[in-house]
Amino acid sequence: MGSGSLVDMGRPSLIAALLLLACGDHPVDFDGDGYFSHQDCNDKDPNVNVMAPEIPFDGIDNDCNGWTFDDDGDQDGLRQGEDCNDADASIPGPEVYYNDEDDDCDPSTDDDDQDADGVPVDQDCDDTDPNAVPGNTEIVGDGIDNDCDPSTLDGDLDGDGIDGSMDCDDTDPTVGLVEVWFLDCDGDGFAGEGAQSTTSCGEPPPLVDCPFDEAGWTTVEPVDAPNWPTNTTTDCGDFEPRAFPGQTDFFPVQSLALPPGLRFDYDCNADTEAETPVFQCQGNSAATGCVFLAGFVTTTQCGAFGEYADDCIGTIQCDPDPATSQVLQACR
Repeated sequence: MGSGSLVDMGRPSLIAALLLLACGDHPVDFDGDGYFSHQDCNDKDPNVNVMAPEIPFDGIDNDCNGWTFDDDGDQDGLRQGEDCNDADASIPGPEVYYNDEDDDCDPSTDDDDQDADGVPVDQDCDDTDPNAVPGNTEIVGDGIDNDCDPSTLDGDLDGDGIDGSMDCDDTDPTVGLVEVWFLDCDGDGFAGEGAQSTTSCGEPPPLVDCPFDEAGWTTVEPVDAPNWPTNTTTDCGDFEPRAFPGQTDFFPVQSLALPPGLRFDYDCNADTEAETPVFQCQGNSAATGCVFLAGFVTTTQCGAFGEYADDCIGTIQCDPDPATSQVLQACR
């Protein structure tokens, strides 16, 4: 026979050929992996077939698929050298900022600089706006903190440190803030509880709502602090200019023509204090007369009339001089 005769074939090949002759057109599976020769790209290796997983970098087409590259570790379709992260199939993709990954495989896209202004996020006041960068010139009125400096107000045209929305004249640095003013009927700098208020550039004109010529306005808000009454800013007597929070002076009140028994709080601390002590009168050991301290015969509250004694009678048995007078207690 010639070189192609059955005699010239090796024993394994001869057996395979005889099997093919015996089976006619029936398919065969030489490696026993469940896939016939016409389906299997390597019917001599049971680890190679159309359902086998591709094992990267082993030099074998394990899955019989030319599109799953042996040098593509994450099987994202990019071969080694084309992929900046061959262990993650989501890379390359859109850049996800601040995750310490080069998601788009573009070194020029800084992971910590979303607005690409050259300033990393920890130094940028707005990493989504390239117009907001430390050192930029502040553009007044554009709604952006261009220089990343809150002290440079975007709405401060005259540079007086007051935002234009609260500036009485934003073209004149000598004109300042719009303020809230509270009606101060007695002109002592404090407003009473529930006082009328208004906003104005400078003190508003006087109103006729108060019965005093001293009527005016104050920027001190009437507030009862949490530890009231010691820190109140509410005027407890907005009809008497000498009565206001923090008043420390004693003064007579006869000018108010207060009726007997009327009491009043002049320092707004929810209490009334007497300036003059209670009268004292007693004899001394030498029996040469009485020792006394002038004052009210009984404790008299601030703003009230009481019996006042300035002398005593007797030598050993001392008593207040019956010639007492009704005096109005001075108040603070």
